[in-house]
Amino acid sequence: MKIIVTGADGYIGWPLFLKLIYEKPNSKIIGIDNFLRRKLVNKYSNRNYKKVASINERLSELKKRGKKNFEFHNIDLMNKEKIYKLIKKIKPNIILHLAAQPSAPYANKNVTNSVFTAKNNNIGTLNLLWSLKELDLLKTLFVETTTTGAYGAPNLRIPEGSIKYKNNNLLFPGMGGSWYHITKSNDVNYLWLANKL
Repeated sequence: MKIIVTGADGYIGWPLFLKLIYEKPNSKIIGIDNFLRRKLVNKYSNRNYKKVASINERLSELKKRGKKNFEFHNIDLMNKEKIYKLIKKIKPNIILHLAAQPSAPYANKNVTNSVFTAKNNNIGTLNLLWSLKELDLLKTLFVETTTTGAYGAPNLRIPEGSIKYKNNNLLFPGMGGSWYHITKSNDVNYLWLANKL
């Protein structure tokens, strides 16, 4: 089995990447990240944070522990050609998509950050989905992490997936409370449409 983890250097992606490497020794685990989170932390934080080992230190430690069932690629998901080339080569069975600019305060700061968040999060997802379609890898399981923040804070119980209205199943509408959360709402719609098509 070949599993791609996008956002593999992130605060959720890295533990998942490790878990898969350790628990699936007969599978190939492929991590993808462009280190955006590290860059944004360095740019916007006041440096009062715990040092995180570099990706080279992290990967070196895995090799010291005898792990060989992984590879890592520094790729920006907005680069369609590189994504297409990697997916064509690997032909993954599963893509676990965790890559996104994750900060609502960053996205809400100004128009530049808002536009960047929209492009980064949504185009990255579309590049992955279209690569699978164009390479006829439609049996690849595609799982994306998101947030309940995509639905805002409605004064009702948020249904799982869809709501029923006059014998129609409708996606529960995205009502995100930030520009970041709206990108995650868009991804829900992209995934629904890709599955339908």
